[in-house]
Amino acid sequence: MAKLIPAILEAEVEAIVSKAQILQQHPDLFYRAQLDVVDGTFAKGKTVEDPNAIPDLKIDTEVHLMVMHPDVILRGWIKHPSIKRLVVHVEAAGNIQEVIDRVRASGKEISLACNPDTPFQIFEPYMNKIDGVLLLSVTPGKQGQPMQTDVLEKIKEIKKRFSQVSVAIDGGVNLENIDRVIQAGADDIIVGSGIWKQEQPEAALRQFHQLLA
Repeated sequence: MAKLIPAILEAEVEAIVSKAQILQQHPDLFYRAQLDVVDGTFAKGKTVEDPNAIPDLKIDTEVHLMVMHPDVILRGWIKHPSIKRLVVHVEAAGNIQEVIDRVRASGKEISLACNPDTPFQIFEPYMNKIDGVLLLSVTPGKQGQPMQTDVLEKIKEIKKRFSQVSVAIDGGVNLENIDRVIQAGADDIIVGSGIWKQEQPEAALRQFHQLLA
């Protein structure tokens, strides 16, 4: 069964904590949260980048590093008590194997991500060394964009060739298109604006959970 991962993309620590507190009240409705970190260079926009500025969120969280040279800030995120998985972009990671080795050595999980226009074949040398891949279905850095649906074909192809690899989709997933995402074979479904930009985020969270259940 596909798992729901609510995404938190915020420029202020207080806003991150506020959303985490909502999720804390409904631990049965999602698998883990995703904290988006944007440096304003790799992608437009800018969020909180300093892991030391963010308190323990009291929920299992993965951090999606949409930053140039993620190796420079890996140590802080590896040490953060909330973070169970680090997601780094192949377009920005430099020495990808070195990044994988550092995260692995820490005992944390590691996923590789790619932008919509990056061929998924770039993952192939690392498929047996990582915990999953994340396919962005929007231009990184801003929530609320429509899904680029050609990513669904990428999901199908990866699952056909690497059935053991967990595949996540991130960007533009909503209540209207989630059935297509499930049918494509996504293992983790990351939802941001589909939850947080609704009038009642908790109700939206429950709706997504019901569709996946």
